Amino acid sequence: AVLDRKNRRRYQSNIRADKRRQKVAMIEKKPEYERTDEEKDFLQNVNDQRLRKNQRTKERALEKKAEAGRILALSADDRTDEEEKTLALYLAKIKHKNESDRLRRKRVKQFLQESGHDTCSKRAIAATGSSYREPQLDYMYPPPYPYP
Repeated sequence: AVLDRKNRRRYQSNIRADKRRQKVAMIEKKPEYERTDEEKDFLQNVNDQRLRKNQRTKERALEKKAEAGRILALSADDRTDEEEKTLALYLAKIKHKNESDRLRRKRVKQFLQESGHDTCSKRAIAATGSSYREPQLDYMYPPPYPYP
């Protein structure tokens, strides 16, 4: 019963989000001079909400990183079970993210090669939406930030 309720709420939420995305896409197709004040306000609200959500996500990530750093600074004997769980979850998350990033970079590289683009140029990497860092030793491709 609880799962059904959660699935129903998730389904309704996805429908609302889809309608909102469609509305934003419709408004953005219009030239700016044809947009009504209500449409401009709607777009502004959507962008403000997105920025707030992104900012909060960054803050939470920094909080978790700081907490993991604090726990790592403790000796293994001084850590509580709760701290061990927190650290294990954080390290598993980082491992998963790194693996996902590696696979994404591999897909981007393959896509660029298939489309005949230079895979090492700053311009080609910038076109993928990734930030660019100068190559270091065997580290040839930039980390996937900002996230797509």
